[in-house]
Amino acid sequence: MNIRTEIDSFVKELEAYSRRSFSFKQEMSQLIELAWSSTRADLLEEAAFHAKFITRALDIMRRIGRDADGYAKMEGEFNASTEKALTLLRTLVKDSPEDVKQHFLNNFITPNEENLPRVLQLLSELQWVKNWMVDGKALPWN
Repeated sequence: MNIRTEIDSFVKELEAYSRRSFSFKQEMSQLIELAWSSTRADLLEEAAFHAKFITRALDIMRRIGRDADGYAKMEGEFNASTEKALTLLRTLVKDSPEDVKQHFLNNFITPNEENLPRVLQLLSELQWVKNWMVDGKALPWN
């Protein structure tokens, strides 16, 4: 899959903006390329919104523990948002080249114990797209 230079530059800027090193730079670039080339940026933007919620909810759930008031409700919202994010990612990659689609399905989207940490890390990185947008910065396709 060919990635536009604007997208590679954007992912590097996003990584610098986040002050962290992304584990899934290639996957981030691929998702952004798929969103841009298919004119489905709305899917990526919505997935980034859910990624931000999921990341924050997971931090709170870890901090307060299972026995805390409101944990069960937050867990339900976390699960619903995670399913929505996975559906959005599945939709984004469904028309991608077969190798890209299989990579996402096998390593992130198919629910299993091995994929859960990877998808949570990818979503943690994807949340920075939402943070970027909240700060009023332009996305590559704007």
